[in-house]
Amino acid sequence: MLEKIKEILSIKQETISQDTARSLIDIIDAPEPLIQWLSQVGSNTIEIPWTAELLRIYSAKDFQEKQKTYFIENQKNKNWNKDWIVIGDIISNPIILDKSSLKSKIFFSFHGSGNWNLALLAPSLENFCEALNIWCKLFLVKYDRDIYEDDFSLKSSFLSDLQNSLNQILPVSCVEVFLTAVD
Repeated sequence: MLEKIKEILSIKQETISQDTARSLIDIIDAPEPLIQWLSQVGSNTIEIPWTAELLRIYSAKDFQEKQKTYFIENQKNKNWNKDWIVIGDIISNPIILDKSSLKSKIFFSFHGSGNWNLALLAPSLENFCEALNIWCKLFLVKYDRDIYEDDFSLKSSFLSDLQNSLNQILPVSCVEVFLTAVD
């Protein structure tokens, strides 16, 4: 899943075994796609350049600490679901895998509003990975990070390429959420 992204980012870290990934996280009934994902992330958190800062994909090593952080911060917040697993973030806005969904749906939410209003980012972890691969190919390779107009708005050609590529793999509603996370 993540090999192409790691290649574009020139990340040389090795994957870890699924047994190692499973032993590093403390989640009962962790979905198999999550274990496979963490195995492929490897030993270090992956940082993907994003428009403003970074999109972080947590390694199994950092994973448990991040879960505790979100759980502790949200104990008083009644709408934090015990089935939500934070697999990464964009500037502290969580990327969440819902372990109660059969295909391990991926959601995105902005923090700081007092409530968690999740928006479906991808129907599966695999789709999410494909979307990140498209992002890396366009942002880092084709556009070489040159995606801004003089007024700091995103170039319409970049947005068009991104939207058209994402439309091939994601439902329209998910593409809209992805573009919101970009902007």
